[in-house]
Amino acid sequence: MASDHPSLDGAHDTAVLVLYGDKKDRITYANAAYGEAVGFEPASLHGRQSSSMLHADTPSEAVADMTATLTARQPWSGIIRLRHHDGPGRWVRLNLMPLWAGARYAGSLMVHTPITAAEQRRVEPLYRRMRESTRHGLAMHQGEVLAASPWRRLGALWRAWGLNAHLWAAMLAIDVAGVATALAVLPDRTGAASLAIAGALAAATTVAGLFLSRSIVRPLREAVHFANQVAACDLSREFPAKRGDEIGRMVRSLTQLSMNMRAMVGDVRAASAHIQRDTADISAGSRTLSDHTESQASSLQETAASMEEMTTSVRESTDALQEAAQVAASAAGAAQDGGKAVGDMVATMAGITASSRRIAEINAVIDGIAFQTNILALNAAVEAARAGEHGRGFAVVAAEVRSLAQRSAEAAREVRALTQQSAREVEAGAALAAAAGESMADIVKRISRVTELVGRISGASGEQSAGIAQINQAVTGLDRMTQHNAALVEQAAQGATGLATQADNLVAAVSLFKLSQADKQQPHDRERAPAAA
Repeated sequence: MASDHPSLDGAHDTAVLVLYGDKKDRITYANAAYGEAVGFEPASLHGRQSSSMLHADTPSEAVADMTATLTARQPWSGIIRLRHHDGPGRWVRLNLMPLWAGARYAGSLMVHTPITAAEQRRVEPLYRRMRESTRHGLAMHQGEVLAASPWRRLGALWRAWGLNAHLWAAMLAIDVAGVATALAVLPDRTGAASLAIAGALAAATTVAGLFLSRSIVRPLREAVHFANQVAACDLSREFPAKRGDEIGRMVRSLTQLSMNMRAMVGDVRAASAHIQRDTADISAGSRTLSDHTESQASSLQETAASMEEMTTSVRESTDALQEAAQVAASAAGAAQDGGKAVGDMVATMAGITASSRRIAEINAVIDGIAFQTNILALNAAVEAARAGEHGRGFAVVAAEVRSLAQRSAEAAREVRALTQQSAREVEAGAALAAAAGESMADIVKRISRVTELVGRISGASGEQSAGIAQINQAVTGLDRMTQHNAALVEQAAQGATGLATQADNLVAAVSLFKLSQADKQQPHDRERAPAAA
């Protein structure tokens, strides 16, 4: 059936939209469903005029009827259209309950419920007719659209009079019917008997009317007043039942309903207060943890950057040490080659020394031969002198031989002197070459030691570089984990904040109920009832 379908504007949910206004028509509470329906955050609605949330499709007659009904201390129920921040708005049924503090208006509780598609199709043309024409022939009474005819107005007035008016109208009808019957039956229609019957009938109906009004209408009015208080979230009052009939049972049921709601709302209020405190602590702790985690993540990022720089520096040092090791190894090879060359030079100098000694020995032999030759030449000269003329030629030869022998001896002496000097110089050079060989061997040994040390340092630097690289990887992994933890902590903080907001909303929702006379509801006194959304 059409009436079972949701409204045509897309309100397919069954969410109940709740709004609370204070005495100046300012919104003090809106639940999440209302905020979603109008496209605003509930917190951003606080302080706005509730009437500002009405769509332009809601006619002014509806607003005026709403105000008149609230001023008469009666609840109002009618169809309106809520505007949306950036959408088409939504048709809903507004159930408006006025809140009064004694004789003064204190605010209103507005509950919006979805309407059916049939209701929307019925009311839209009527509201359009009201907006577009000044002579639309329509009127609104307590949320209902009526034709503006005298009979319609009389019917509305009849319904508004209530049960007491209906009762006295019935008593009057009984009086009229009784008098008419008496006049029709009695022969003397103007006599004292007719007046007596009319008076007695009037007295009887008056007594019956008073009795019925006091026993039925007044308790029902008190029950309606009590029910309105419960509907307005005032659970602080009790309605004692002193009767055992149906009205008494109804009163006891209403009282029990109020007490049950009071107990339940009291428990929910206490639990919500605890939840609010706990969620506030959780939210504060989550925010603190989030700040600490972000600080730790920032420190780890700086540490990771420093470790990366250290890794680069150690890698460069390792490369330099490896190059130094190569240079030291090359220097050691060169020193070894130099030591070998010095060794060869020492061996050569030793050979030269030996040759110089051999030359000295040969020169000594030559000197001895020259000495013997000189002696032989001297002897030959002596013998030639003895021989006289015959030995003169031999004497010349002996003189020449003697001269040659002397020259050979002189040359041998010079060669011996040079050889001795050369031998001394060769011995000094050999000593220096030997010393250079020893120094070169020591240099080779030291360079080999340096090469070994540089190799060890290079190896240790490589291990250190590998270790720092592992530390850098670990710090990078820890940084990623910390970033992930920071994101999770931020999500937890947001969740805690959302939970705290929901707890605040829950506390605000249950604070609408007044459980005792000491409780104060959110709205305060106001002289006149406002139009509401």
